[in-house]
Amino acid sequence: MAAAFLLALIIGMGFACTSLFNQHRFAHVPAVHVHQLRMDASIHFTPSWVWVYVLYYPFCFLPLALPEIRNDPDVFMRTGLAFLLQFGFSYACFIALPLQMVHPHLSGGAASHLLARLYSVDQGFNSFPSLHVANVTFIVLLFERLRGARVALPLSGVAILITLSTVLVKQHYIADVIVGAGLGWMTFILSFVKPPCQAPGCVGESTKRA
Repeated sequence: MAAAFLLALIIGMGFACTSLFNQHRFAHVPAVHVHQLRMDASIHFTPSWVWVYVLYYPFCFLPLALPEIRNDPDVFMRTGLAFLLQFGFSYACFIALPLQMVHPHLSGGAASHLLARLYSVDQGFNSFPSLHVANVTFIVLLFERLRGARVALPLSGVAILITLSTVLVKQHYIADVIVGAGLGWMTFILSFVKPPCQAPGCVGESTKRA
């Protein structure tokens, strides 16, 4: 648990540093947002979906509820590796390809107030690809592997809602979502590509439940 929260702290600091770096770099020269598609303009801005958007944060800690991850060093390391790959690749994109998300004007209300706080932390530079989507996609695949489709199915419903919220609150464009989903899937494949072993006491049958 301590290692997991330390990893989360390091990842969070990395996100803040890349955002501050780009804010300083583009303080006087606007960044580009060429990843905006025509479909993005047709998506109506819905501030109330921010309450779904913030479900992402507790969702990311769901893997810690699984004994397989807390007690099996191999599964824990594979899970940590997947998250590091997701964030590492995204941070490289944020720095090398700073595509800025353009935030809309906010009105009054609790939802808009919360969105204003989120916008102030990330001024749109850390958008491509969407880490929200990459992380929740990976977590659903992880639960499907460890606990089966019966558990993963309701989680996938929540993940889909979180994904929708990213475009409805104008934190991400559609391109961010597509690449983010691909990133989550790819890092799952890379981290869990080794087939389950059949020997007693090793990772495999103990961590793959129907």
